Amino acid sequence: GLAADWFDVLFFHSGKKAKRWSLIAELADRSAFAYPANHERVQVWMNSRFQAVDEPSEQTTSNSQNEQADAFAKPAIRLDESFPSVRLPVLGNVILRSMSSESPCQRRYGFADSQSCRVGQVSRQDMKNALEWIGHPDRREKTWCDVSSLNSVSGLLFAYPSQKPEVAPELAGLIVGLDNETDPDGAKFEACSARVTTSLTTLSHEAPSTEVRVFVLTKPDGFRTKVLSSGRYSVERLLTSAKEWKACCRNIPSILIRQFGAKKGDKPYWAEPFIPYPAEVVSCLNTAWERSGTHAEQVPGFGIGDGLGLLLEEGVVLKAIATRAIRTLITNSLTLVLALGQAHRQGLVHPLGKKYGKQSLLLPSIFGLLLAKLDRLKGEFMKGPPFLVGRLLSLADQLHVQYCHGVRKGQVPPQLVGNALMATALEQPTKAVAMLSQRILPYQAWARTVQGGDEVRLAKYFLGELGRVSAEMKDIVLPSTCGDAEKAEMLLGYLARSEKEKDSEPKSSTSEGASA
Repeated sequence: GLAADWFDVLFFHSGKKAKRWSLIAELADRSAFAYPANHERVQVWMNSRFQAVDEPSEQTTSNSQNEQADAFAKPAIRLDESFPSVRLPVLGNVILRSMSSESPCQRRYGFADSQSCRVGQVSRQDMKNALEWIGHPDRREKTWCDVSSLNSVSGLLFAYPSQKPEVAPELAGLIVGLDNETDPDGAKFEACSARVTTSLTTLSHEAPSTEVRVFVLTKPDGFRTKVLSSGRYSVERLLTSAKEWKACCRNIPSILIRQFGAKKGDKPYWAEPFIPYPAEVVSCLNTAWERSGTHAEQVPGFGIGDGLGLLLEEGVVLKAIATRAIRTLITNSLTLVLALGQAHRQGLVHPLGKKYGKQSLLLPSIFGLLLAKLDRLKGEFMKGPPFLVGRLLSLADQLHVQYCHGVRKGQVPPQLVGNALMATALEQPTKAVAMLSQRILPYQAWARTVQGGDEVRLAKYFLGELGRVSAEMKDIVLPSTCGDAEKAEMLLGYLARSEKEKDSEPKSSTSEGASA
């Protein structure tokens, strides 16, 4: 019967290795207890009691106190046993430490297995409990986030305060981002940052020594777990970094991005660029746009560690990441930026599809962020030659559009005059300006002589703006070539919005979104 089956399970097994079974005995009346026997808290309590049995008593004598303690000042008991595994979301089973003597390389310092580091049973169980707590599914976007999509490798980012709070702040969400469905504030960095600031400020007042710990675990081969990044930061540093991040992302001129309405039939609208999460910066850096900004390919080159560096690092480390990032961003996003400029000059929406739709709202802020990290602020670069060249080409596009409406009955060519010269301007600004001075002559002549209503007044306004920008550039020596930072400034100048830019009746610039 049933008793015989249980007896067989407990004392016999078939095969080379016995299966693991859990036998839980429950009280007939447990009304006096808060939790059932199979509850998580009961299991934790039972483990602590099992460990207590193995702890040495106060009467235990030893030649040295150090012999009674492991590397973490806990009882040095059962040192020869292996570290336990922890089952985590996304990654599955994770072994806390593995240094097998079967691998010759592990003996390069003369020790392997448990001899390489004295860690007792109590310490091992504490580590397991801690990782299970921060990796609990209920704490997703608070203490951990999935970062697998950034490099197509299974990975988790953990971020948590050193002092255990009653309610965990959204530290991981501040780095990786929040789901639109779970964030009542619309998954905006500003809102998440405000909540984290409030939580950490309260926690640091209660425990001034609190620090923020961040690390990333990945499984590149699907089996072995690797620590990809690890760091500790003061609460003050994190809060200051979040504040600086927002300011750096606003290091851009007035830019609006044309977007479709949220629902079918809603009128398109102009939207301000979003402040990206660090993980979103990495995602944009790893996306290469082709075919006039209609096709995107994933080209992994940056990891979440680079996003953390942009947020939290300073000095030489920060400059190195920002320099590499701005070069990559220009290369990968150039066709998209030019496509956005071409569409916006006509009041059109450049569709990107659902998967990449947010990137058009992130790119301007990322350019501003990277320029700020390289100490190039908008108060200065908006007066410089690269930015003014971008503005000049943008205004030329807008004058060209008005010419098409007035002369060509609204038929706009596939590429406007300024847009066509942007690729040349990024490499040889002087040559591009010289070419523009010849190609724009018909549009200038038309704008000077035409008479009429609102369309004509707008054309004359753009003609006047062209004259104003040209006057600003009169005494400026244009560089023969551009570095990466100058190219970014020129692209921002090209995307910058004129005060009287006409809000034309919007429509899609293509019939389909971007392909993946």
